[in-house]
Amino acid sequence: MANVDVAEQKLKIILAEVRSDICSVESEEDAKVKIINRIFNECLGWSFTQFSCENQHDSGYSDYVLKVRGEPSLVVEAKRIGILGIETAVLDKHREFKISGSSLKGSFAGIQQAFSYASEAGIPIAVVTDGVRWIVFKTWVKGSYKDKEAFVFPSLEALENSFSIFYELLAYEQFSGKVYNLLFDDIHNSRQNLSVPLKAALESDEIKILPKSPIAFDLEKIFNGFFTQLTGDQNAEIMTECFVESNESRIADYSLEKITTTVLNNLPKNNKIGSELSDLIHGNVHAQLPADSDMSVFIVGPTGSGKTTYIERFFSKILPSGTRDSCLAVNINALDATGEEAVTTAWITEAIIASLENKLFSEGFPEYTDLLGMYFGTYKRMASGYLKKIYESDRDAFDQKFSEFLEGEVKDNREGYLSNLLHFAVHNRKKLPIIIVDNTDEFTLDFKVKVFQLCNAYRRQVKYCMLMFPVTDKSAWSFSKTDIFTIHQSRSFFLPTPSPREVFRKRIDYLNRKLVTADVAEKREYLTSKGIRIELKDVSRFAQVLEDVFVENNFTAKTLGELTNYNIRSIMNLSKRVITSPVMRIEDLITSYVTTEPISYTKFIDALVRGDYEAYRTGTGDDFGIISIFKVYSEKVYSPLLALRILALLRAIRTSGRDVDERHIAVHSAIHYFEALGVDLVHVQKCLADMVSVRLIEPYDPSVSVLSDNQKLAITYKGLAHYDLATRNSVYFYQMALTTALSDPEAANNIAFYYKSNRPFGEITAHVRKRFSDYLLHEDAKFVSSGHQREQFDCQVELLRDIKAFAVDRNGGGGAVPDNITSFLGEKLVGEVERYDPEKDYGFVHVKELGQQVYFKLANVESEGIDSLYDSDIVYCTLSQGDKGVVVKSIVGFVGELNDLKIEPCEVKFYNPKKGYGFAIIGSTSNEAFFHKTAFPYNFYEHLKEGLHFEAEVRLKKDGKYQIRRSIGLG
Repeated sequence: MANVDVAEQKLKIILAEVRSDICSVESEEDAKVKIINRIFNECLGWSFTQFSCENQHDSGYSDYVLKVRGEPSLVVEAKRIGILGIETAVLDKHREFKISGSSLKGSFAGIQQAFSYASEAGIPIAVVTDGVRWIVFKTWVKGSYKDKEAFVFPSLEALENSFSIFYELLAYEQFSGKVYNLLFDDIHNSRQNLSVPLKAALESDEIKILPKSPIAFDLEKIFNGFFTQLTGDQNAEIMTECFVESNESRIADYSLEKITTTVLNNLPKNNKIGSELSDLIHGNVHAQLPADSDMSVFIVGPTGSGKTTYIERFFSKILPSGTRDSCLAVNINALDATGEEAVTTAWITEAIIASLENKLFSEGFPEYTDLLGMYFGTYKRMASGYLKKIYESDRDAFDQKFSEFLEGEVKDNREGYLSNLLHFAVHNRKKLPIIIVDNTDEFTLDFKVKVFQLCNAYRRQVKYCMLMFPVTDKSAWSFSKTDIFTIHQSRSFFLPTPSPREVFRKRIDYLNRKLVTADVAEKREYLTSKGIRIELKDVSRFAQVLEDVFVENNFTAKTLGELTNYNIRSIMNLSKRVITSPVMRIEDLITSYVTTEPISYTKFIDALVRGDYEAYRTGTGDDFGIISIFKVYSEKVYSPLLALRILALLRAIRTSGRDVDERHIAVHSAIHYFEALGVDLVHVQKCLADMVSVRLIEPYDPSVSVLSDNQKLAITYKGLAHYDLATRNSVYFYQMALTTALSDPEAANNIAFYYKSNRPFGEITAHVRKRFSDYLLHEDAKFVSSGHQREQFDCQVELLRDIKAFAVDRNGGGGAVPDNITSFLGEKLVGEVERYDPEKDYGFVHVKELGQQVYFKLANVESEGIDSLYDSDIVYCTLSQGDKGVVVKSIVGFVGELNDLKIEPCEVKFYNPKKGYGFAIIGSTSNEAFFHKTAFPYNFYEHLKEGLHFEAEVRLKKDGKYQIRRSIGLG
């Protein structure tokens, strides 16, 4: 039975009792106790703990303030029966009356009193009632609340006959979900309903599949196979082999290896078994351990940074084989949990037990002799203690009692059994248990806290046990504020999101070395449109074509990364869509490789948006990341720019925010922001929910599915990409103009007419963009006011300016650089050198304005007195447009205040010659500084070894870690 049905039955019971005793309801207190309290509590589901009575306000004392999640949300003003006057001939159902109208004239004093309490406390809804008559009205409205309508229930019969409305207005479950906004929206707003269905210039059934050439069909098979391999789903080795290393990941490798080795060196060394097993179990418990914080480790990184892959790679590739063999990795995937917090501890216990049993015992479970070893200490205590007489007189009876004890421990005391399993792993098998709990980000903070507390409890019992928690930066931020985090010390290592460009580079190189992309038995020969003859057997080796599109061009891989929120699998699927699109023309890609003619960014976006079709088309079953940001989802007309306006606000907040917290905004703050622009609250809420569902924005806490007022939101990478496309990219804007359903049929028909005309293509696209731009701005002006001059609305002004700019011919583009980047070309910018190799003379400069690394060769750039560069140098540079994207035009000097260097004596503590990096101790301190071999002259690489003394320029980076810039001499 639905909640509303249960509530209705309870209301009938309450009203039957009220009617039989109505004569005794004389005072206001009688009305509260006998009717109002019971309806709110028994029928509408409000707990008495949510009631706050006789609250003081400047204008007096309110009878009730009801709270939702601790926040005052509803004012109730109670009156004595007979005080409220409602003038209506219809008494048996609810009515909608204007508050200042004649029907509510006799109740206006009570309404005004309730409004004064609610408006003073910032409460959105108020109720005036004597238990029999109920008036419900909204206090947060545009204009005067007196000019708006209230929901009025003039009798007990009206409550019964219109109970579904009453329930949706005031039931706790509905009220906390703000259903009342939808109800009041219907009676307060006289906006025009859509008189005709929304119409697109091109409907989906008109958009045809583009024909493909013969070579494209065969090559699509090759690229399909290639991308399947590139994703790595069927090849676990590619995930670990092609992990994109960073300075941060190398530091984490080094630190974790050091911690693990230290713990293993302190494992109990007693190897005796059999009769002395109890000594083995107790072990050398006094061995010195590393700091407590080293035993709980957080691997922190944004979504897409490869935390899980990093951990798998660490155990399979980084740890020396001897150390690795002494570790017992217990992998727990939180996605296997139900999420029911009441059974969290039992679930995590069972998951660890199952993994340990599978790894420790050949049969997947302990045999009796194993259990005897695990509980040998208890066996000895029982034999020497309270069961000594039975042990000495009847060994079989003693063994039976011990077997019954074991049965009880294994079946009923699962936490104790797990503790013994962990001790068995350490003291008997000489293994270091490492419990790895992954994928907790989607669960509530309470779930995370319980898992963290439970794992630490087991760790403290066993002592020789490590914990690892891969989490996102948002989870780490919120978790760090909990009490449990401060109680249990821990270490954190940060992994940045790898550049998709580097992911492509490493995976393509890997497959070129180890895999065959396709095998086509039949030999075929094709002649491209440019007269180049290609044999299919040769094409299967043309993985370099992918490098040309996704690696050599600065922006294509970045765009793919943002549109998929840096999900590697989605990046690969989206890349396959681009490569196999008839828009891109595979034979042109091959020609591009042969002739070295670059593929333009414009063509890349066109292929990305259109795929296999002649225009952008939704509903094809493909989740390819592109969304029409101008789509209107409501049954009523509202601004087609509302979603983009929300992105503009969140984008500005992201830019100005100094930390994770400040880059989010509460839902109620976003609503108030747009209410100041005259936007209806209901549409903002609807738009926010829709944008969360398609991951243009994301909640601070992903475990909360309902967007409450206090939930915080931030723009995602996908949202940023769509904002850039919608405001700066002519191809995207043109395609959305053709296929977005419009509320103005005349505009849709005009766009369709020009699209299907025989005019030159440039003239068609210019007209379509102008007509769509005019439509968007005209519709937006109907529903959003623009008279605000305050600074926080600057982002909205900029948005409108960008949309208006599409009315100007933008056909001059088409190069390898997106429209929104061209404004930075030629300007003096600040960049940070990343991964520069002086021997090969190539590296990358990261420029904040681009959010992107830019490739350079020092010999090819203009420089003023700069003959050498090193990792992390902060420089002034200018950029220009090259054939395949942005290139560094000049490096014009160092940013002095950001290159804080000190000369220090150093000693190499660790060096990995295969990977070319290491760590050195700085002077007489215990501080360790990271270095790459390129900090030394390349003819000195072979002399790098542990114990080497040298002098170097050392910098303290923004993350608080030291780095060696370059050596300046041997010590």
